[in-house]
Amino acid sequence: MNRRELLTLALHSLAISGGVLLLYLATLAPTVLWGDDAEFQRLAFTGRVGAGVRSYPLWVAVAHSLSRWLPAEAAWSANLVSALCAALVVGVLFVLVSGLTHSRPAGWVAGLALAFSHTFWLHAVRAEVYTLFLLGYVLVLALLWGWRLRPAGGLLLAAFGLAGLTLLAHRLLLTAWPALGYWLVRVPKPRPGRAYALALAGLLLGGLPFLLLVLLPGRGAAGEIEGELGLVRLRDVGLGLGFWGYQFLFLLPLGVWGAWRQWRADRPGAVFLGLLWGGSVLFALSFRVNDQYVFYLPAYLVFAVWLGWGAADWLARLAGRARAVWLVGLLLLAAGAPPLVYRLTPAALNYLDLDLLPGRDVPYRDNNLFFLYPPKAGYDGARRYAAEVLASLPPDAALLADWTPLQPLLYLQVVEGVRPDVLLVQIHPGRGQQLPWLLAQSRTRPVFLADLERYYDLAEIETRFELLPYGLVYQALPYPPSTPCTAVGWWPGSKAATSTARS
Repeated sequence: MNRRELLTLALHSLAISGGVLLLYLATLAPTVLWGDDAEFQRLAFTGRVGAGVRSYPLWVAVAHSLSRWLPAEAAWSANLVSALCAALVVGVLFVLVSGLTHSRPAGWVAGLALAFSHTFWLHAVRAEVYTLFLLGYVLVLALLWGWRLRPAGGLLLAAFGLAGLTLLAHRLLLTAWPALGYWLVRVPKPRPGRAYALALAGLLLGGLPFLLLVLLPGRGAAGEIEGELGLVRLRDVGLGLGFWGYQFLFLLPLGVWGAWRQWRADRPGAVFLGLLWGGSVLFALSFRVNDQYVFYLPAYLVFAVWLGWGAADWLARLAGRARAVWLVGLLLLAAGAPPLVYRLTPAALNYLDLDLLPGRDVPYRDNNLFFLYPPKAGYDGARRYAAEVLASLPPDAALLADWTPLQPLLYLQVVEGVRPDVLLVQIHPGRGQQLPWLLAQSRTRPVFLADLERYYDLAEIETRFELLPYGLVYQALPYPPSTPCTAVGWWPGSKAATSTARS
């Protein structure tokens, strides 16, 4: 590739990155969100790193640096990190696919298909670690493919060093290790011993910060991950197929065709991508968490490469006007159809009164719209909730809250200094600790529960407290010890008594 071709490739890469960055900026969440997002937004402000499996030092370092430099709300700055990284991922993917297929149109199809895919777009407009992780992931792929074309030791050292460093963004990179090992062995090398030594040196150097910052301080991290793993169930497979259909819609056949064409044209490369894809999919299918869908992201990136292969193969069969028409059609399927489908789907589900998602119900959030429609421009539900709750609580109140509503409350308290007198605590259910905590706090403070969901030991709590609505939360009033209580959770005016009266 000569200098002019390199310049053209770079300009196209900048164009697609800049275009999708404008899209993400236009649809970026403007303020604090719920749960994990709010925690990351708070950590971006404080610069503190979590522990165990929730430790993402690389993301915290990047987000904290940006939040200190930008004269903007910390939550928005943290959201911006995701948008910037996502745009760079698309630009690198364009270069990778264009180089593999020798087709810039194929690079555009692959890049836009990933950029507009549901889960990638959803995490490009909110504070999450996955787009930074995917940036490291796709750069490792590009470096390894460059090393195959030009077996220079520097490329190999950089690829495995970056692979080790990317573990600081997310441990999901561990699913790629079988593929990286295969590629290292399979690619022809003039000096194999030197290549293996360089790869090992790069991995050790790049992975040393991960070892020192994450594994040694949080030795239970592996056990926490293993505790969520299980056998693949038929339900998981069905959900996975649904996720894939929602990502790429009408382009799925083209991606399958691209994988087949790569297998015919470049078997080692196809095996390499197949191992990457399989590692991600197998982990996603067996990891039992509510946001299981997000662990398909590396597989989606691999599938976007196959989409590029399929597009290049199909367009190569055409010429002239027919080729131009098909290219426009593919670009519309990649970038035009998804926003329409993503907007109509939650509207249709709400019309049919269907809730397909396991998301926790919180005020000011339509779960179907929030999770199925990626754009978050103008959404301030979490901020409204947190501001109203903190404003309504009496002085020195104590609030027991589960993770999702707790985090925006903590964000306002820590980042913006709102109501530092309020004690905010999360205690996991089923451990017999919620009731003793409420009893202890009720001696000196008014006590409250954020909700009456399954996250609270209500059967135990209602033996000693009456739970009454208090704005968006519930006040726990100690039940007078002299009042008779013959059944667990029953007293005049309690939920059990009301239910009995209604029945």
